[in-house]
Amino acid sequence: MEYCKDGDLKKYLKKKERDGLPEAEAITIMKQVVRGYQELAKNNTIHRDLKPANILISNGLFKICDFGFSKVIKDPTVANKTCVGSPIYMAPQILDKKDYSAKCDIWSLGIIFYELVHGTVPWTAKS
Repeated sequence: MEYCKDGDLKKYLKKKERDGLPEAEAITIMKQVVRGYQELAKNNTIHRDLKPANILISNGLFKICDFGFSKVIKDPTVANKTCVGSPIYMAPQILDKKDYSAKCDIWSLGIIFYELVHGTVPWTAKS
């Protein structure tokens, strides 16, 4: 794995403005992250733990990492029910222990984008 000397997106956000990043910067970052996600989707892979701490930065490039919970989907008709990931970024289906698909990663990307723009996640309740 490549060494990403600039840390991760979580630390990057902590150094930046508390009220979120400028929209143009947030969009630039998300475009890169979504391109990485597209590669996963092309390879029938669900990441299942997309979050700022799992996006590394190297020379201005944002790269998805930590594939410990990722899963290659060999048969899309087989249900995914394993509850893995980071709760704040998990899709409701995973939290409810219902069947889910690769679309759960899209939910996580939305939470990340919200956090980039607003400087916080959409909710902070513990339940």
